[in-house]
Amino acid sequence: DKVPNDVLLTEVKKEKIKEVKQKAGEYINSKYPVWKQSNDLSDKEKLVVELVYLFNKQITADDLRIAVADVMSGAKTFENVLVEYGVKVGFIEVDGNGLPLFDYTLQDNSVIRANINGEYTDSTGAVQTIDMTQVVSKTPVLTATTDPATVESIKQKAQKLIEITQRILWKDKVREQSNQIEAEIQNLQTIDEVLNYEIQFTA
Repeated sequence: DKVPNDVLLTEVKKEKIKEVKQKAGEYINSKYPVWKQSNDLSDKEKLVVELVYLFNKQITADDLRIAVADVMSGAKTFENVLVEYGVKVGFIEVDGNGLPLFDYTLQDNSVIRANINGEYTDSTGAVQTIDMTQVVSKTPVLTATTDPATVESIKQKAQKLIEITQRILWKDKVREQSNQIEAEIQNLQTIDEVLNYEIQFTA
């Protein structure tokens, strides 16, 4: 007896989808091995706990997750988030308006202390603004009680947290693509289309 076409089509789709899942797994593992994935998950939790403590428990794990999401989405820069939190926990000096202060090094090697917008009060009491095109670098001004080593440690751990999150998000992206491909295969109308469908991941 001849097997009806729709039954064959269903079988062929099932096989193809199995292949998609397998290829997705192989693709992820080739770039992001399983041992690294499990290390990342435990490291991520550990880093969050360590950062909460380094921020004197004034920043929560949820705050950190939101901050990472902001950086990943491009809503905020890594530096901006660190400064924001530094001010919040009293690590960074602020001006009279509560804006963080920086030491700006200019091209002529002079250093001017001004707020995040480059505004400062000169010797006559007038408010001046730094010409940002002249700025070579800027460093947040730490409060007297803040240990620079703590700040450095926060920076490094936060950077590592971002890197881990990037890898995890990449893996999620491949999984999403895999689901999309499966949906596309389910919608194909003929056996030939299914057999000739090329499985590719672009993440």
